[in-house]
Amino acid sequence: MSNGDLLKKVYVAKSVFPVAAVLSNGINFLLSMVPLLLLVVILRFPFHLTWLYLPLPLLSLVLFTLGCSFFFAMSNVFFRDMAHILQIVLSVWFYFSPIIYSFDFLPQRYRPLFRLNPLLYPLNGFRLAIYYGLLPTPQSMAMSLGIGLGALLVGYRLFRHYQDSLVFYV
Repeated sequence: MSNGDLLKKVYVAKSVFPVAAVLSNGINFLLSMVPLLLLVVILRFPFHLTWLYLPLPLLSLVLFTLGCSFFFAMSNVFFRDMAHILQIVLSVWFYFSPIIYSFDFLPQRYRPLFRLNPLLYPLNGFRLAIYYGLLPTPQSMAMSLGIGLGALLVGYRLFRHYQDSLVFYV
């Protein structure tokens, strides 16, 4: 009996698989925060009350990641090389995201291009809250959550639309 036959005979909500992948990586992320917090205490990094804001950009990242997971779980079934292409795209995307540099260091003429990056807003929220003790603007917070919700809605709708035909391609 092949995997496709098993998926056809036993009902399992297909959305469980992308959600489980995101949740397991989320747990890994939270566990990796323990040594980071210990380093913060040991190195006497200043604690800001704005750290209480951090669940908001984290929520938007989870929503965005879940939406992308639904989309790529669906597309990986139809296009087998999607996993390999995604690795390359994520490597390039890392350098176009303000993770190791601040958005303020970019030349003014390139900023509109970088504003198209959906991760700009939650990453900026993390940076402002952790390093500078500042909260992002309400517009930035709204963009962060809006992009996360938008990615989730689009990814989930596409996944739901094609979920019944997924078992025929597995």
